Parts: sequence; structure tokens; C-alpha cells
Amino acid sequence: MKYFFLALFLISCNTNSKNKKEEIIRKTDSLFPVREYKIITDSTNILENKTQTLELQYTVWGCACANWITTNDAKKNDDSNFLKRHIFIEPSDSILYIPDSTFDFGKENILVTGRFYKRQDYPQGTIEMEEPLEKAKVFRYSKIKVVKKK
Repeated sequence: MKYFFLALFLISCNTNSKNKKEEIIRKTDSLFPVREYKIITDSTNILENKTQTLELQYTVWGCACANWITTNDAKKNDDSNFLKRHIFIEPSDSILYIPDSTFDFGKENILVTGRFYKRQDYPQGTIEMEEPLEKAKVFRYSKIKVVKKK
């Protein structure tokens, strides 16, 4: 009988860890010998099938928030949902970087092609911060191009 309860306990622990695994990374930097960071991205989130091309502009916030919005959503006059329309973006490859000129407000946007994740989340590898970060839609892009604002 005691083996039955032991087996039951081991099975229940094993199935819970498969659903969402908490990931902790350890990094060393010049100020702190070893720091632990908790990854808050949901590793079980998957991409939608639909590929889209979006024109995005960058927004600066006074909080830890998603900071990209489509140019069409930015033009809407609904201030109550303005923050909710913002998204996170992540590259599908490390060579797909965002040029610094994009952050020179008022001049350039980016045109990205890719797919959204099915559930709201954080970009891959996002670490837990002191300030809580609200989940938002995440767009994983495979192509990026800088375009002049219209």
C-alpha cells in the first residue's frame, strides 16, 4: 500500500511539471558574481498558422509594458484601450535586429512579417522584473524593413 501512495505521488509531481516548467537561468556579470533570473515566458505557447505583415511604431511608456502598436491602431481615437492595443515583438533569428533609427520618434516605423502566438505572453527569454509586466500579444517576425512614417 505504501508503494501505491509513493507511485501516485511521483506521477502527480511528474505531470504537473510537464504543463509549464519554471526556468531559472544563472548569469555572471561584473557587479554580481552570480545572479538568478526567472524566465516568465510560457514555453508551451505556439504560433498561429496565419502569416501577417504589420507596420509598427514604437511607444515609450513610464511602465514595463508592451511598446509596439500597429499604425492603424495608433490612429484610433479610443484612449481607454490604447495600452491594450500594444504588442510585444520578438525576432525569429538573432540577425533580425531593430535599427536604432526606429527609436528616433516621428521619422520611421518598421514593417515586419511573421506570426502571432496563440495566447498573450511575453517575448521568449523575458525575465521577471521588480515591476510586474502585463502579458500582451506577441508577434514573432521573420522579416523586418524600416519605412518612413506617412
